[in-house]
Amino acid sequence: MKKYSMTQEGTLFRITALRDVGSVEAGTVGGLIESEQNLSHDGRAWVYDDAIVCGHARVSGNAQVFQNARVYGNAEVFNNAKVSGCARVYGDAMVFGDATVHQNAQVFDFARVHELAKVCENAKVFHSTRIRGRAKVSGCARVYGDALVLGNTFVYDHARVYGQAIVDGNARVYENARVFGDALVSGDAKVSSTAVIAQGHRIQFGRIEVDLTLKENLKQLIKASLNVLPVKGVYTFYKHVYKYPSGVYRSLYDLDFIYTIGKVHTTKTDPDPSVSCTTGLHVGTPTYWEDQEGNAVLACLVKLENIIACQNGKIRCSELKVIEEVQDSDY
Repeated sequence: MKKYSMTQEGTLFRITALRDVGSVEAGTVGGLIESEQNLSHDGRAWVYDDAIVCGHARVSGNAQVFQNARVYGNAEVFNNAKVSGCARVYGDAMVFGDATVHQNAQVFDFARVHELAKVCENAKVFHSTRIRGRAKVSGCARVYGDALVLGNTFVYDHARVYGQAIVDGNARVYENARVFGDALVSGDAKVSSTAVIAQGHRIQFGRIEVDLTLKENLKQLIKASLNVLPVKGVYTFYKHVYKYPSGVYRSLYDLDFIYTIGKVHTTKTDPDPSVSCTTGLHVGTPTYWEDQEGNAVLACLVKLENIIACQNGKIRCSELKVIEEVQDSDY
């Protein structure tokens, strides 16, 4: 027996309960779906308020989607899972068990959030990562790649867990910490500040703080996140710029800043290694610039000693030397 009717609103349909569905009484108006495929007629699954489930997404079992949440693409929400607030679940993601995704959180790609796990606030969980147990990902944290976060762990603030890293036990990863590669953080460990726990590390107890102002730690981070190594302490990175008919190269962000081949350029630079988008010279790997503006690419030499930060796929430095203009085929 069907449990809801559908009344068209634009390209979607507003549902109304035809019978009691759990705590939802017959006659209650619910949220919006695109087709019956989106919400099972079995179980106590329901879409509330102005929540939307569309595309090939499906809500089933006893799952609930509330408020202004969106579930779309090929995503699935089932068992006793809840998605609420302005949360987004999309791509091929799955939220199930007794998991909760709420506030402004996003779960997408092939990510899985299940058991009693929670993803909330402005956190994002994506790629093929798994969040399970009683783990909680919150704040502006990001968990991606093939990472696994489980147990009673918390990942929060601006922390990043990625690659094939595992965070387990009662561990805490927070502030601007980075855990990646095949690193394992477990037990009662606390990883915070600008800590970097990379390939091969096994941290079980205590509080780990690694200072990224120490260049050897920064070098390790660049290798793990960008797969770039220096030659005698010097890196080759790339930068998109505007090239004018006169042959002048101007910065994308400050048209008064002119780059010249063969010249060393410096600028006032924020010394904080935990901040990416602030003052300094910004360079990266060729793939970082693929979707950026500009009509020319400059190859630049950057000394390790002049690198301040490595975040979000790019480098921020205080000094660089432009060596040549390159074409796509050159890298």
